[in-house]
This record gives sequence, structure tokens and C-alpha cells, in this order.
Amino acid sequence: MCDTATGERGRLPDFLIIGAAKSGTSTLYQRLSGHPQIYMSPINEPCFFDTAVAWHKGLLWYRSLFANASPGQICGEASTNYSQRVDTSHTPQPMEENTRKLLLERYAASGRALSELAGFGLSHWLN
Repeated sequence: MCDTATGERGRLPDFLIIGAAKSGTSTLYQRLSGHPQIYMSPINEPCFFDTAVAWHKGLLWYRSLFANASPGQICGEASTNYSQRVDTSHTPQPMEENTRKLLLERYAASGRALSELAGFGLSHWLN
């Protein structure tokens, strides 16, 4: 799909999912990917706005992630890095004005600690 305003291949997303670690970001990404009216980036967590990870790939690369969206689909992406470090000076102007941001957080710090222990194979401490 070509952006008619700029003539560039691809487009910018309509929404960003900004998730804390272990907050369900990947699960939400997978569920939204299956919805016929939503096109999710084919890369889960492209981390484009994290200058240490993907900013150097350029805006054309980022736009290309949404090039296969059908007309009428809304586009989105999810990255947990955005909850930790984002250089907002790199956010393209159209995104600042039009893009919705969905922030996922975990409530219980104790739940996070238990999840981390299990993730490190230390679940025997939980019994």
C-alpha cells in the first residue's frame, strides 16, 4: 500500500502498544494480529523508536512494516522497549498528532517478582 500523501511505500501505524515486561504485550499482539480489521507489524517488537535498537534502520524501513496492510485496516505495533527508553525527538510529526498509544502495565510488584523467579527456573522457591 502506498501512502497517498507522501507517495512512499508503506504507512505509519495508527497505534502503538507500549508494554511493560510481563504485562501481556505479546499476547495482545498475537490476538490483534488475528483480527481481520487490524494489521500488526510482521515483526513483534520492532523497537523502532529505541535509538539503541532500530532507529538507524530509517523511517522507510519502519513504514515498510505496514506496506501489506489492506485498505481499511488499521495498523499497529507493540514494543516493550518503549516503556523503558524512547527518544521522542525521533517520533515523526504525523505520529505525534494521530497515533494512539496503549500502555500496558502490571499491577502487583510481587507478581512480577514471582514471574521473574519462574522465568529464571527458580520456581522451586515458590513452593
